[in-house]
Amino acid sequence: ALPDYGRGRIEWDLDTELGVANAMVGDLPLRFQADMDLELDGDGRLFGSRRLGPDENAFCAFTWSDEARLPGQAGEAARQIYETGQAWRRWLERGKFPDHRWRGELQRSALTLKGLMYAPSGGMVAALTTSLPETPGGERNWDYRYSWLRDAALTVEAVIGTKHASLAEPWRAWLLRSIAGDPEDLQVVYRVDGARHLAEQELDGLAGYA
Repeated sequence: ALPDYGRGRIEWDLDTELGVANAMVGDLPLRFQADMDLELDGDGRLFGSRRLGPDENAFCAFTWSDEARLPGQAGEAARQIYETGQAWRRWLERGKFPDHRWRGELQRSALTLKGLMYAPSGGMVAALTTSLPETPGGERNWDYRYSWLRDAALTVEAVIGTKHASLAEPWRAWLLRSIAGDPEDLQVVYRVDGARHLAEQELDGLAGYA
């Protein structure tokens, strides 16, 4: 079930025959597909269930992109997951990691750093988290899915150290676009698409880390 994120209740258009539910949240298209019995409760929340026997599988998939191709059955879902894993493994194989006891940890770290890059723009976010306070119960519950120049530069440097220097070029292009006009008027942080305007807002409907 998807909670209310301050945008009002999500109005799902449910097709029980296909096991597909569609909705629009602003200009964001949501699509949920599963091989289970989907229903809407009285509050408009989407849920589903299915009883599985021995050696049976089920799947559910969710996207917010018109371009994503969702699987139609569990076998296809498993294949897509496998192909995704293989693509990441091939990326690791093209890198250079020292052959010692921490090799696996370095590879996992490299995958995480690559995941911080927003492919459409080349921007590098500081973290994939929001509402994690500096101290439990503190007021500093901020969204870190923005690009700090210092953090991003250190991240790119670390990735280059694994011989994946090609990842540096998209970030360099993002940087040049972000500071275009007045290179000396640098900001500490930018949006992941390179925009300078960062209007702070509070989302009281979110519980944050709790």
